[in-house]
Amino acid sequence: MELSGATSSGKATINVVGAKQEFIFEAYRLNVRATYKLIVDGKLVASNASASLGSLRFAFSNAQGPLAEPLNPVTRIHRVELRDSLDRLTLQGDFDLDGATAFPRAFEKEARLASTGDFKQAGGRATVRVESIREDLRRESLIVSAEGLISDVSYRIVVDQVTVEISTARFGFVRAHFTSDGSSGQLLPPPLRPVVKIKRLEVQDARTGQTVLAGNFPLNPM
Repeated sequence: MELSGATSSGKATINVVGAKQEFIFEAYRLNVRATYKLIVDGKLVASNASASLGSLRFAFSNAQGPLAEPLNPVTRIHRVELRDSLDRLTLQGDFDLDGATAFPRAFEKEARLASTGDFKQAGGRATVRVESIREDLRRESLIVSAEGLISDVSYRIVVDQVTVEISTARFGFVRAHFTSDGSSGQLLPPPLRPVVKIKRLEVQDARTGQTVLAGNFPLNPM
């Protein structure tokens, strides 16, 4: 999410990878003599921060311990403000929540794909992503990459029991990028939308149906 101000600029980002939640805030072109406080959904989460070089960065993650109440879960964050020590508004922005899923329009989570058979060298990852294109439009993406496969063998990508692609491994590598608007050249199948609800992905040997790689997406923090 981009943040706007009279002379300053910034952005706020939400990331969910496995059980890890992150909220990152960055601000630029600030008054180097001022101190600032960060407010999320009306509640103070950081204060007395000095912008000695004209910029600020806050990174909050549950990897270091439980997140404060206004940040947990990060997917529920709506309004973000940066104010100076005199309580003057410097930056502000709103995550655009989807009314159907209660998720922000900027969202990402990842599943690690682990070997389930004899090919211990095989591995990969799958990422689901939601991004705003403009105020009334968003793009949903599913990105899959796998390596350590048998070259020139065809593999089936299965998502929540829906086959979405059959690809031939080139030099042991397979990659697919599906988007809701087809901008990647591969259209995301409608049954997989919204992507935030995807639970499991498998890569199967198309010859035998054997699952070679599999991974589960983390439960959505609600």
